[in-house]
Amino acid sequence: MESNELATKITRFSLKRKVTIFVIFLTILAVGFIATNRLPLEMEPKGSEGHGIYVRTSWRSGVPQESLEKIGIPMEEELSTVRGLDSMSTRCSTSSASVDLNFKQGTDMDVAYREVRDRMERARMRFPEGTEKPRIYKRDSWSDPIVRMTIGSDQHVPDYDLINKHVIIPLMRIDGVADVEFHIEQKEIMIEVDKDRAEAHGLNIQILSNRLRG
Repeated sequence: MESNELATKITRFSLKRKVTIFVIFLTILAVGFIATNRLPLEMEPKGSEGHGIYVRTSWRSGVPQESLEKIGIPMEEELSTVRGLDSMSTRCSTSSASVDLNFKQGTDMDVAYREVRDRMERARMRFPEGTEKPRIYKRDSWSDPIVRMTIGSDQHVPDYDLINKHVIIPLMRIDGVADVEFHIEQKEIMIEVDKDRAEAHGLNIQILSNRLRG
């Protein structure tokens, strides 16, 4: 009953105040037109950015535990002092160590990124020889690759200069492209070492790893 009475009152008001209703209609139409032409179209509007940073450091240790001790722990100790940090998790494999950082809501991610970069410069001083430069990524949709491609070759060693000249540089020149990453995957032999058995035979994992790498 109440809803019917409300509808009746609105109808009566509309019929009695035709000019007012027409003006309101034109106002809504004008606001919609202005909003359509002036509001920017964004895939990720401001305020919806992710609050995470991902750091990955490559090192061919061959043993996940060694990656944790030599790479993962130094990264954790340095990154734990970054302001606004909410949580942190570390993963290690035979070829790398990575740290996933989550920040509190309201954290300025540009400032957080700079602090992470600064802490990783300190951590690099503690890394063993042969460690690659750490890669730091903001965890949001803008940092995800738009296109992935693979180039095959019959050569044992791909011609990097040829690929750089005819693929990478032309892609970088495309308007709107921020970055192009290129990695050469080489054939490799993976040797997994049983740490307990190696220690029982008096083998040092670090020395064994260095000798295998030549």
